[in-house]
Order: sequence, then C-alpha cells, then structure tokens
Amino acid sequence: LVWVGTYFLVYTVSVTELILNAVALGIILDIDDLLFDALATTPGRHLVHQLDPLLMPSLPRVRGADAKSAFMTIAIPTLTLLVYFFMLAPMVDTLHDVSSAMCGGNKAFVWDLDRRGVVLLSQTVGGGWEDDAGIKNLAVQEAEEVGFGISQNDSKYGVWLQDVDSLSAATLLNSEEILDANNADCGDLIDGPQGRVALEQLRFVHQNQSIQGCQDVLPFCSSVTRMPDFGLDNGRGWFARMFCSASCGCRDPVGAINVQGCPYGQGRPCKQSSQFDQLRAELVCVEGSPEELRNSTDWASWVDAIRAYGKSTVAFPLKSEAVKIADAMWDHGCGFQANLSAEGVFWGDCFQWNSSFEWEFKTVEAFCPTTCQCGRAVESSSCPLPFGISCDRLGDRFCLTLNGRHYCPGLTPYQHATLFSKMATNDATIVDPLLPQIQAAHEETVRLLTGATDQLLFTQSSRLGKSFWTTFFFFEVDERLNVTDIDDRITAANANVSEVEANL
Repeated sequence: LVWVGTYFLVYTVSVTELILNAVALGIILDIDDLLFDALATTPGRHLVHQLDPLLMPSLPRVRGADAKSAFMTIAIPTLTLLVYFFMLAPMVDTLHDVSSAMCGGNKAFVWDLDRRGVVLLSQTVGGGWEDDAGIKNLAVQEAEEVGFGISQNDSKYGVWLQDVDSLSAATLLNSEEILDANNADCGDLIDGPQGRVALEQLRFVHQNQSIQGCQDVLPFCSSVTRMPDFGLDNGRGWFARMFCSASCGCRDPVGAINVQGCPYGQGRPCKQSSQFDQLRAELVCVEGSPEELRNSTDWASWVDAIRAYGKSTVAFPLKSEAVKIADAMWDHGCGFQANLSAEGVFWGDCFQWNSSFEWEFKTVEAFCPTTCQCGRAVESSSCPLPFGISCDRLGDRFCLTLNGRHYCPGLTPYQHATLFSKMATNDATIVDPLLPQIQAAHEETVRLLTGATDQLLFTQSSRLGKSFWTTFFFFEVDERLNVTDIDDRITAANANVSEVEANL
C-alpha cells in the first residue's frame, strides 16, 4: 500500500487533487476502523475500548533514544529522496517534455496561406495551428522558434508581415492581386528581399535541396499547373514562374508562352516593365512566312506547348481544338487564324485566347503584327513598337523597313534632301497625268546621283504651278554606304546642276 500510494500521489499534478488524493489515501488506511465503528454494536465497541493494550517488548535504547526512532530518523529522509529522484523527478521531466511539445516555443503569431501558396506570418498574441503535410507545417514550426534562438529575418519558410491587419488584407487579395503586389517589377523574387523564402519554397516543391537559383528550375518554366490545388505537376511550374518571372521569360512578349504564376496581363507588372517595352521596341512590324516561323525557336516552343496541352492525358477542355490550333500554326504560320475559321474552330483572337481553354498563354500579336493589324488602337498589347512607334505610324514618320529592321529619321543615322524640277508649261491637263513618270524620274535621278538603292525612301512627289519636288531619305543600313558619302554626293550634285538636269 505504501508503494502504490506513493505512486498515486506522485502522478497527481494539480495541488488541489493532491490534497484530495492524500485525504483519500488516509481514508483507505483507516478503513478498518471506520468499518468497525459503523458496523459494531455499542457493547462490542465499549468492550474493545476497555481492553488493555498488548504489551510489546521494549526496544533497545541509547541515551534515551530507542532504535525505532533512530531508524525512522534515517529511513524517512532516505525514502523521500528515493521517491524524489526515481519517481517524482522523472515524472516532472516528462511533464516538461509534454508541455514543450504541445505549448513550447513562440506562440505569439498568426499565419495564413495566400492564393500563391506562400505562408504569411504576423506577430500577435495568441496561437494555435493545425498540423499540415505541406510547407505550412515547416513555416509554423519555424515561427515557434522566433525569439527562442532565431529572429524573424532568419525565416526560411514564411514571410513575416508588419501586423495582423496586413496579414488579413493580404489573405483577401485574389491570386492576380497578390502576385502583382509582391512582384511589382516582374523580376526574379529569388534575388530579392524574399529570396530566402523563395529558394526554400522551390526546394520544398521540387523536393530538391540542391537548387541554388532560378537557373536550376528553368526546365519547369513551361510546366502546366492545374489550379487552385496545384495539381498535375505539384505546383512546380507555378512556383518556378512566380519566383523566377524574369528568368522564365514573363517580361518577353515572344518568350516562353506559359505565364501562369507570373504577374502578366493587361496593366500588370510584366507588361509594364521597362524590359518588356525594350523587347517590344526590338520587334519589327513584319511577320515571317510559315517557313521562317517554323525556324523560330520561340514559335516552335509555342506550338509544342499548345500541342502538349491537346495531347495531355488530363481531362483538359477543348483538347482536340488545341491540337488543331498547333497544327495550323505550324503549317500556316500567322495564316492559321483564317485556316481555323474555315474549320469552324473558335480559338479566340490575336489578343485573347478562348476562355474555355484551361491555360494562361501569351497571345500571338508579337509574331503576327500584320495579321493582327497592330497599331495605335492596340498599343497596350504585345504588338511590336519599334522606337516606341506603333506599326501604323511608321509610314507617317518616313521609316524604312529593310531586311527585318526599321530605320527612322532621327532614330537611326540618315540624311534627307529634296529634288526640285520645273516644267516648261503650267497647263495642268498636260502636267498632272505625267506625275507618275515625274516621280519615277526623280527617284531614278537620286539613285544615280547617290549610288544608293534599297537604302532610300521617297515621299510622294508634289506640284505647285510649274515646280515639282520629291523628298528622299537615305538610311545607313550597312558599311557599304554611309551618311557622309551621301552628303558629299548631294553637295556635288548641287554644284553641278547641269548633270542633274541631264539625268532628269
């Protein structure tokens, strides 16, 4: 009873329960007396109380202290120490371990998972979280250690916000808004302030701790993720494009076609970035033939991505239409639109895909500016914008298009001059029908005087009375003939008017 009773009291945690259990143990020890007092008759109890106590042999004494008292003086402290070290101390250690596991670490924070799948954290009073098999578990476990060995700046799995209001506001944003807010320049987040969290997220999603940067996840930039549950590829494509938007080509109008996870779209960071504008300025308002497009690595990758969607084993909508689109793009180049219309396939238009497709792909106007009628009306699209000029305004700026490049006055090396001639008569009925021949004569004379051919751009000849004039522009397109040479030849022609008249 002593052994069991001791364990009974040791394993009692609450002080109140300890007192109650001690009283209960005392009752157990006195249960025989209590039963006797309750069940025995009055004469019986009286008889027992009148009995003389049994005589016990006296124990040896040493200077007035008997052996029993001496033994108990030593035994009780010894037993108390044994109970403490072998029963109570292990029990206390176990309770400390349980408390640390259940309630240890930093609990003064809240967390949430935004639409991007990134864990957001904020310092607060309170706690509580549910176990999760994803990165939430790692982020929350890490957050519990903040202030107990690490700081918020050491976090690898979650992003700490300023306060709970910021956290609440962030969780209310949709996926496009949260992407735009956290990647305002459409750059590689892995190289920014959240780089450590981005890197650990990529390592977790790819289950690859050897990932060191965006170069290691470039193969996944074209991978399709099925949202909102990050299905199909476990989110590898989504997170690669979200954290490595620049490296995955989200700022390139003709780069990788898949922009799912990038802040890409009308009025969004990728299309508003300076690099996007710069790359648009490098495009030309000329579309290649089907054969030229087939030789384009970008065009071929777009076709492959659309065909992969159509041939996927996943139950995507409009898969057969996707295969037809890919085949038409490969066979007909920018003429695929007319071909699909003839087959009754509604694919969308130059600036927007059919919304029934479960993809987020770039649109084709950068490749097909002529077919898509790129101009001022669609300047905010991905249409070419050479020198910041829309395709329909190149003629107004007297720009020359030659060998897949544009040359514009004031923007590329050029020279211009005007050739005048005067007719012998002022009779409009005779002169006006001759305007085409006069234009041709002016152009041929300029070619003869300058020695230039394809590098020249002529304006329409004009007439006022007997005078005709044609303005021409020379552009320095290669090393064979430069602006200085043309300037010298024009100066020489001004000095020898008779030669000019003879050429005319």
